Amino acid sequence: MGKTKLDIKGWDWAELAPLTGKDYDEYESDEAAAAAIREFIDEAAFKDCGEGDAEVAASVRQFLEALENDGMAGYSKPFYRGLREIEHDGMMLQYVSHFLDWLWT
Repeated sequence: MGKTKLDIKGWDWAELAPLTGKDYDEYESDEAAAAAIREFIDEAAFKDCGEGDAEVAASVRQFLEALENDGMAGYSKPFYRGLREIEHDGMMLQYVSHFLDWLWT
């Protein structure tokens, strides 16, 4: 799926948009961006018969770690940590796709 450099600050799910090949600002709406990110993550989750794309998983874990370390994360820190610590790449990516709207500080 190709390696994409993310500018991660740990603010919200929009930071994952470059994984899709477009910047967040290039989408018509939040909904369009979220749909594209979900589609990309879902495809990555099912790569290699559901094992998941290791490069995409590493980028998403980096994002989750940034969310966890953000000073505003508060009560959500255990949630972000729990997602990040799921060892199976495909499963972690599926959960991230499902909970995308909740990934912000």
